[in-house]
Amino acid sequence: MAARFVQSHLAKLLIHYRELRGLSKTEAMWFLGTSKDIIESYESGERQYMEPHVVEGWLRDYGAPEEVIIQAKEQARWVRFGDPARMQENTPPWFSRFVQLEATATSIDIFEDVYITGLGQTAAYAKGALSASPLLTAETLPKTLALRAQRQTLVLNRDGGAPLMRIIQAEHSITRLRGMPLYEQQLDWLSELNELEEVNIFVLPADGFYPLMGQPFSILSFDDAKEPDVIYQEHLFGSQYEADPSRVDQMRAVFSALLALTITLEEWRESDADR
Repeated sequence: MAARFVQSHLAKLLIHYRELRGLSKTEAMWFLGTSKDIIESYESGERQYMEPHVVEGWLRDYGAPEEVIIQAKEQARWVRFGDPARMQENTPPWFSRFVQLEATATSIDIFEDVYITGLGQTAAYAKGALSASPLLTAETLPKTLALRAQRQTLVLNRDGGAPLMRIIQAEHSITRLRGMPLYEQQLDWLSELNELEEVNIFVLPADGFYPLMGQPFSILSFDDAKEPDVIYQEHLFGSQYEADPSRVDQMRAVFSALLALTITLEEWRESDADR
């Protein structure tokens, strides 16, 4: 299953931009000058190797943004010559495949050690956190903030309800906001989010050592048997996906170890630790 992760992503990308172009598979056959069988082999995600120049050419003909084309071509090259169970992204955050994965996941386990998790951020928190980044400009910041809001809508308000979510927030990721005007609003939003039937938020006390200090991660699971469970981690220059089953199992063990050290958000607030 893990070997199909990148192929599945590229297949969905081709379908998405074909449909945006307003083309059926039959129409795309004539538009691209290829056969319907070849189109289906690419869009099914079952083709062992997607030729990078084909992916690049089709997306360009469909009118996809240049950034998307460049990334997709590199991903196809990764499948052809690299490890298809792992994908590196070095594009701006608003092109991240993670947004698409979140929107279709049936369950998400999140550990956040420094920031409030993206789905739990108020608009004021998001603006403050993102404005501190020297990598964002006056032009790109509004786009990133808009995507953050869209991301929350896609995941939390989707048809059929939000995915099952367990969120572990390190205590200092919350209390570092004390004294800031946005603190109370941020606490209230976390509590409101925690009231959703599908969402459980936990707080990891600040004292002592714990696994993967300073290394936040998410684990996403899907109903589709063709879509493997995936670990997602961000770093300064992009993000990394890991779909190797043994590594996903290892990270689940780490998440369970972290969870054993937590208390619920309700217990944490009732103890006045937020004051």
